[in-house]
Amino acid sequence: MCFHNGTGQLVEKQPSAKTSNTSTSSAAGFDWDGPQYQTNIFKIYEWKVTPCTHTEAHDTDKCPFAHPGEKSVRRDVRIYKYSPEACPATQQKNGKCPRGMDCPLSHTVFERWLHPQRFRTQMCANGPDCPRKSSCFFAHSEEELRHVAPDSSSSSSAASTLSLVPSAQRVSSINDGSSSAS
Repeated sequence: MCFHNGTGQLVEKQPSAKTSNTSTSSAAGFDWDGPQYQTNIFKIYEWKVTPCTHTEAHDTDKCPFAHPGEKSVRRDVRIYKYSPEACPATQQKNGKCPRGMDCPLSHTVFERWLHPQRFRTQMCANGPDCPRKSSCFFAHSEEELRHVAPDSSSSSSAASTLSLVPSAQRVSSINDGSSSAS
């Protein structure tokens, strides 16, 4: 499995434990549900993108960092610029895309739902009682709900971005601005 090493280069192995997610506590006792891992920014841009640097055995399903061979490992959308639309090649029996890392479409459910255009843009069917609340792709309240704002650099719906401000503020800013139909 390839990982982004923070400089735009891909590396085949996990980096040394000298990167920013190194903890002084053991991985087994680490608080994976800490508030620093619950922000929209972290979930969209870092969750299962940044390689894990914990060297001790730990529950990789609960760890928010990427591990070699994990199905939830994602490409960094800031570097690879893929859309939240599913890649048809990955939906086939062998699931391999011939374009690999350069494909402009999402390869996994994690790339699709943790994409800036999709993450928490819909309400969770389980509501506030969701058993996966901290790891759920969906919003559990109006405050968590994020709204799509068109990307001025492209007319494609797949190239839109999301506002990270609360929904009430976003609606207010849309109402104050002017919109034009093309």
